[in-house]
Amino acid sequence: RKLESYHLMAGAGVVEISGAQVIRLDRKSTVFPSRPSQRQQCKLCSSDLMMLSCNYIQRCLLFSLENTCYDFQSVVELLKKSLSQTLLYFYPLAGRLAISAEGVVYIDCNDTGADFIEASAAADIGLADVTTENVGSVVRQLFALNAAINIDGRFLPLLVVQ
Repeated sequence: RKLESYHLMAGAGVVEISGAQVIRLDRKSTVFPSRPSQRQQCKLCSSDLMMLSCNYIQRCLLFSLENTCYDFQSVVELLKKSLSQTLLYFYPLAGRLAISAEGVVYIDCNDTGADFIEASAAADIGLADVTTENVGSVVRQLFALNAAINIDGRFLPLLVVQ
């Protein structure tokens, strides 16, 4: 089955397989919590601090638009609205990491928002092209914050959805 009805929720840039464009970034926006949250500091525990030098945790979810009455743009708007409402409860994900004058790392829950990237896949790319065992280098290119480490959350969003 071809990926024409699949959209990847992850990545950035144009991804190529064998010189052919696979993923095209269409639009990038910021999604904020649906209501402002109380600005606060979320202290990190010792196990969180140990993860600051690790890469961002990344997941790729594939969604099919086959057999649905919704078009892609309607699904995008629904996902953005849902993410905005979800950020009310997971408000630290809409913040940024910060370091106090004393050197304490914390999440500044400042409603800066999460990145939302709209992307589409080439019509001639099949699901197997991005899910087989031997495509590690290709799949890694699908993620927007692939080279980021957690401490980069001082300048980068803590959550990116594509």
